[in-house]
Amino acid sequence: MTDDKRTPTMTFDSYWIFALNPSYTFSKPKEERLSGKWLIFEHMSSIDQTWNLIQDATLKGELGPSSKVSTAKENPNAQNHEFGVICVFTEDFHCKKDVERVKDAIRSLGIENKLAYKLDKDVGKYAKSGDQNLSQLIDYAPKYYEAIHWLKNQKENPLIIEKEDTKNGKSYFEIHKGNQAIQTFKERIIQLAKLGCYVKFEVSNPPHSYIVYESR
Repeated sequence: MTDDKRTPTMTFDSYWIFALNPSYTFSKPKEERLSGKWLIFEHMSSIDQTWNLIQDATLKGELGPSSKVSTAKENPNAQNHEFGVICVFTEDFHCKKDVERVKDAIRSLGIENKLAYKLDKDVGKYAKSGDQNLSQLIDYAPKYYEAIHWLKNQKENPLIIEKEDTKNGKSYFEIHKGNQAIQTFKERIIQLAKLGCYVKFEVSNPPHSYIVYESR
């Protein structure tokens, strides 16, 4: 199926929705390809809109051979049920020019989320062994660097406190809601996660506070 009209948040009977590029012709036989995909982790509140962009671009032949998006069907392998994932496939990781072309095409759609490239042969390794070093490439949009710069310059803001994790030597930020409206506060936290920050689960003391690392 090349044009599936279902939306991710309203699909409960399958884990994935697919989009196929009807004009794509593979240049190599399958056994000679090192296939992979760009991953876009998107919050469920906006995954339908982002998928519409990717699906349309795939059908128009602007990306790779295919794309897919996770749905609202509960997946036991999901790490965070507030986020879904969109996969934009490329034919061969060895063809760096094409991998970069697809990345640039994704960015041209206005998508500013962190992009991570993973090989298809590595599917399932995280679930089996917990290996987190599976990304071949990572790309951050300019807004990510702007957000980190802004956080680091909040030294006088009592609601944003930079600390150091003594276990791994990484710095992180404690971000507290204070008097902000809860919806506004959560939208800001979600945006940091989409851009590529590693947001740990909300802590309860004090309430409505998060621990945010620059990256995982």
